[in-house]
Amino acid sequence: MSSTTPNESVRVAIVGMTGSGKTVLISTLAMKMAQMALEDIFMAPFGENRRQTLRYTQSNWKKLNEGRWPASTPAGELIELQWELTTQNNQAQVQFLDCAGQDIRSLFQTDNFNPNYLSNDLKFVYKNISSANILIFLVNMKDLLATPDCVNELMDLDQMFHTLNQRNDIPRKMAVVFSQFDKYKPEVDQQFNGDFLEYIRHYIPLLHGQYIRKRNFEVIPVAAVNDTRDVIENGEVRQYPVPGFSSYNLETLIHWIADSVEELAPAIHEYNLLVTKKQTSSALSESADGNSFASKVANIVITVLLILIFSFVAPFIIIVLFAGILGGIGTMIGGGICGFIFGIIGMIIGALLNGYLTAIDIVDRLKQKWLKK
Repeated sequence: MSSTTPNESVRVAIVGMTGSGKTVLISTLAMKMAQMALEDIFMAPFGENRRQTLRYTQSNWKKLNEGRWPASTPAGELIELQWELTTQNNQAQVQFLDCAGQDIRSLFQTDNFNPNYLSNDLKFVYKNISSANILIFLVNMKDLLATPDCVNELMDLDQMFHTLNQRNDIPRKMAVVFSQFDKYKPEVDQQFNGDFLEYIRHYIPLLHGQYIRKRNFEVIPVAAVNDTRDVIENGEVRQYPVPGFSSYNLETLIHWIADSVEELAPAIHEYNLLVTKKQTSSALSESADGNSFASKVANIVITVLLILIFSFVAPFIIIVLFAGILGGIGTMIGGGICGFIFGIIGMIIGALLNGYLTAIDIVDRLKQKWLKK
């Protein structure tokens, strides 16, 4: 059995706008995969986030089976869930990332996306989803077809696809998953003979032509909650899950994720080795630069100390030399008093000359030492 190592988890990011059903899909997906052990695909909570993963899936699953929808992920929060995925040929850590739809909209609701101008919270979200190995774009067809703001929804979706598709330096697989497909399946079956790609091409030609047809995204229609009941609230009909609900086509998505993990595992291993090598090289380079700078500083300090030490000896020698010469000349010319005066003058001249020469020497040596290093 091949497997990724503990620090080589496969990161799966499910991204979508508000209301696309990310929380419901992740929770239902996890529970369905936990029930597929007999089919050689099994996923169980794992790692340091095990308790958070259990709490997330169990609480949301309980609400769904009580006929309630779980709360959406709060804005500014990135939920990291970790499972161990076991298939017939592979075992790997799989980390799911769930972020708020409001954050996704804030990230990509612009024509000139620049991660440098994001807030710290949004930078954190973008960094995590852009580094995912498996990217699942979750799209609610209702947002693109049946809302007054469907044009802006499509523009935001296009910007999200375009931006996240730019990074090609990491091993990656991508899929577009259409949620709540149960609402559109009758039309697809009746008018398009069950051909969902033709349905997309007909209703959303930009999405089909720009991304799905050209870039070979996997396209998977699903319904995490296939059975709902109508409830009238404040004069509006709202739908809620039926306890014991079934799901539609989740098995296709599960198998695609499992196959993608197996396919990406060797590439992720090689990629992580390369990243580790680069990080080690960078650390050694920084250490060498630090040692080089420290060496320069040490050499300068030693040079200055040596100069100062010799500067105390040299003045004494120069001053004594000048005082003796001029004092002897003065004695020969005018006797003792004249020799004494000439000696004082010699000391002054010697001190001035030594100070001048010392200053020049210090500057010159410092320049030479610095330039050599």
